Amino acid sequence: MPSAFAATENLVVSADNNLFTKSFNGPMVIEVVVNDNDIDDLANSAEPDVTVNGATLKMIQAGDGNWYAYIAESEIISNSLVNVSLFGGLDDPHSAHAFHSDNTDAESIYLDTDVVVRQPKEPSLNPLNADIADDWPVVQGFDFTVGGDVTVTYAKGGNPQSITMEFLDDPDDFASLSLDRSSYPPGAEIHMTIQSLAHNIDPTDEDSWTYITADPNNSSVIYGQFNENGDPGVNINFTTEHLKTLKFDDSAVLTIDTDPNNHGTPILEFKNNDDQDHDNVATNSQVTILETQPNSGIFKNTDKADVANIKVANNASRDYTGTIDFADNPESVPISNYPGSLVMDINGIGGTWNGGEEITVTLDDGDLNLNSLVDQDISLTDPNTKIPTVIVGSPLTLKTATIWTSANKTISDNSTGTVVISSNVTVNARLAEGSDLIIDPFSHRATINPFNNTSEAVQDSTTNVVTYTNVTAFDVSNVTISFNSFDGENFDNAKYFYYENTNGGLEQIWPTGDQYDVNIVADGSILVTDIFRFGQSAEDIQSAATTRKADAIYRMLLEETGDNTAMYAGTIEYTALNQLNVGDPTTYSGLATIDDQITIIVPTDLTDEDAVRVDYLDTDGQGIETQIGDQVDAPTHSGIVSFDDSNYKVADTVTVTLNDADLNTNSDTTEVYTIRAGTNDGNKIYDRVGLVDITISNSSAYGRLLDITFDDAAWSSYTCDLDNNVNTPATVDGLSTTGFTLRETNSTSGIFVGTFQIPQNYCTGDNTVSTTTGKDLEVNYVDYSDASGELIEVGDSAGISANTGSVSFGRSVYPVPFDPSQYPTQNTPHTIASTDSSISGDTVLHIRVNDPDYDISGSGPDTLPASKVTVKLVRGSQTSHNLAISDAPIEEISPISGIFELDLALGHTFTCDNTGLAENNPNRCTFTDTPYRIQQGDIVTVEYTDDTDASGNLNTVTDSATFDL
Repeated sequence: MPSAFAATENLVVSADNNLFTKSFNGPMVIEVVVNDNDIDDLANSAEPDVTVNGATLKMIQAGDGNWYAYIAESEIISNSLVNVSLFGGLDDPHSAHAFHSDNTDAESIYLDTDVVVRQPKEPSLNPLNADIADDWPVVQGFDFTVGGDVTVTYAKGGNPQSITMEFLDDPDDFASLSLDRSSYPPGAEIHMTIQSLAHNIDPTDEDSWTYITADPNNSSVIYGQFNENGDPGVNINFTTEHLKTLKFDDSAVLTIDTDPNNHGTPILEFKNNDDQDHDNVATNSQVTILETQPNSGIFKNTDKADVANIKVANNASRDYTGTIDFADNPESVPISNYPGSLVMDINGIGGTWNGGEEITVTLDDGDLNLNSLVDQDISLTDPNTKIPTVIVGSPLTLKTATIWTSANKTISDNSTGTVVISSNVTVNARLAEGSDLIIDPFSHRATINPFNNTSEAVQDSTTNVVTYTNVTAFDVSNVTISFNSFDGENFDNAKYFYYENTNGGLEQIWPTGDQYDVNIVADGSILVTDIFRFGQSAEDIQSAATTRKADAIYRMLLEETGDNTAMYAGTIEYTALNQLNVGDPTTYSGLATIDDQITIIVPTDLTDEDAVRVDYLDTDGQGIETQIGDQVDAPTHSGIVSFDDSNYKVADTVTVTLNDADLNTNSDTTEVYTIRAGTNDGNKIYDRVGLVDITISNSSAYGRLLDITFDDAAWSSYTCDLDNNVNTPATVDGLSTTGFTLRETNSTSGIFVGTFQIPQNYCTGDNTVSTTTGKDLEVNYVDYSDASGELIEVGDSAGISANTGSVSFGRSVYPVPFDPSQYPTQNTPHTIASTDSSISGDTVLHIRVNDPDYDISGSGPDTLPASKVTVKLVRGSQTSHNLAISDAPIEEISPISGIFELDLALGHTFTCDNTGLAENNPNRCTFTDTPYRIQQGDIVTVEYTDDTDASGNLNTVTDSATFDL
């Protein structure tokens, strides 16, 4: 049941409505419902005992188990004005009929009243319903006293339930009109709400009323011309006088005066929406009001899409008014203009705008708020709406273009009336700004005036083409737009990218010469076409920043922040050009140039008088068009690149940090700049961060972003000669093999970090492999646009050094090794056992090498080659060969310690075999004493060969110990 109903426990009456203080009047139909589980059986339930002011009311059970009846005031509905049209005429049911007088005390019976009860519940098969199916719904008429009470009672056992209502003579106390706002801008929708008791005829369905509002007498008022879906309805015609006879009183009248001050121009206009579809809606000033829901008594002129059927004229002047009068309660519709303001919210992004960051643009302008019930967007195709616009550089727009139209016409000589050119010849007409088209001063959008005739013609005798100048009338179909080239020079596709921008769709073009024509089919009367220019040629990379081009116009279709806020918002993000994106057409092809969220291209720093500015042509509170806007610097930034330390050694991890907000070209993603791998041929961007296949000869920086050098030689992959020996080539890896990348720390930081390890060797570029130790390490960053917008190279440097290693024994005196076989163990006091093999006479030398240069890995212990350690026995002038010869590397005692330890076991004898060793070989054994045994007083030495000491030189360090008993 409708929510507007109020109820007792089992009895519901539609007029029991607190909004109208339980009142009804005129031909209103009242629905009576009994909802009682005790009598909801569809086959056997007895009819409830219901009375109206004590008179029996016939109830019909519906398929939902409830019992229904419809009543109205008998005298009014028997009025000839409504009897047939609304209620279908008085019926006299036959004796077997459910509504025979034996079953109801109604004064009159109206069968099949589906005009005023359009959505009744279907009767059940209860036998008490008799033969009612074909006649349902039925309205029972009772006599009510004007101003008197009407009581409906359900006698439920010994506990009757009653609802009392008042039958009114004058419903005007329950008639009101309200508008959605106190003043309106030109072009605004007018939403009105009418509260009316009298218009609520049908309690089961939304009532619809259509008025001819220009006639103060409302000579035609149509009930149900359209149903709730806007489709044709029951269509019952009345006049105001008819309705007053039916007790509508002043509620019968709805009038609208579109020009109450007689200015000669209508202030208000009428139009169709989804609730009405009139062929002559404007001429007839027709307005349909539709009930918001069944039995609500509240009516609106707004459809489900929140579109009204009344609006303010687009050309309405401020301070003029229209008038809407319902039930003798007039409401003025004053017209106002609202001063606008536009702000670019620099504070919302911390006070400085960086590339890749979105800055919010907010426009406060009540003139754009044309519908208070919806949030609206600024539209490109609405000629009455101005568009906030950003212009960078000097794009080609309709402001400076020549616009022609063509059509098939029959041209006659005006003086003689004879045909000069046969019919259906193509003629060209040049459209003149001001008369034929209007071009917005900031957005450069053209609005073309439609026309049908021509005024002036000049015929070309050679081509038979008639050219029209200063045209004031012409039928526009196809449009040709001629653009002259940039800067008065020919288009240069070798230097720049060109894009045609038609209604926001960017398409790359390749114009030639000094003119480019665009041929389009005009979509309505709105035309937007531009030519953009982007880029910078490689030959200009070292030239002034003025050779970088980003000539474009951006139109902001801001969106209202909410219903009726008159606040419109969008965002601007900028991409700063750099050597990596300036030559990439995808930098430009995906730009959103006509949108609520635009991305603009910044060719160099745009600050101070060149700052990014949003301009808007506002109509202020005095109705005067005034430029407003705001601007924010879009600076470029001086990049800084640095190492994380001032000194490194081989295998150290180096962290490179690059801080340049200009490289943050997209605030939605974390950017990564990668190494370009390949074979270095001397002038390509290989083993550097940058773009390949762009030459860097003549010190040009085009395509190069960042590189690493050793003593100013690029760290790149080469095949070099080892030690200048052409017969021993060696391949040396470059930066690309390290996996080096510059990764942004987050999507908006503009800070990029990359790491690599110091290699042991690099190729100097002159066919020589060289150690990195002792060299200067440099990082070089090519900043395409510093804070002044100029190209500059910056960098940082660090030293690569080594450590002087040391070697030591664990002690200064070691025991002389012995032969355990010469010292048998005693098992018992009386027996001698054989030698115990578990006893060793060896002496273990503990050797420690301290050289951080061999601490290479970032995690886990490293190893030292065994060949770097030599251990010899010395007795006078005699020396042994290396006693520590081994293939096993020496282990680091713990990660990152740089300390390597070796335990060397020496027996009581040693060998002295010089087989294969030359006489001058320092590793020859020179012992002559035999047998070769270690004796008391012998000296043991350890020697460590340090390939690169702190000076970068080869160095040998030693230690010694003695043997003693």
